[in-house]
Amino acid sequence: LYPVYRARAGIIEGQQYMCKSQPKKAVKAWKEALQAGESMRQPFETSILKYLLGISASMNPEQNKQLINEALTIQQLIGTGPSFSSSVANPYLPNLGFQP
Repeated sequence: LYPVYRARAGIIEGQQYMCKSQPKKAVKAWKEALQAGESMRQPFETSILKYLLGISASMNPEQNKQLINEALTIQQLIGTGPSFSSSVANPYLPNLGFQP
């Protein structure tokens, strides 16, 4: 697997583990993917991974603020990047009333 695809593959791998009711494995896959995304400077994948890790953890008010910021970052990236389709990211986003 090429390094540039590790973050995206980790998102999918984590989702597969969640579908199999294996949240610990999902979180591990997402954390590894987050490191890969940060090292490759991939803001779209990194924001999705931070959001997924945030919603999988116990929630507190400070995490809620961070999750909203990540969701807004994702929506901004969708709106500015010609290669990003809103249908790809919408399952990860809360309904904040913004249209990409």
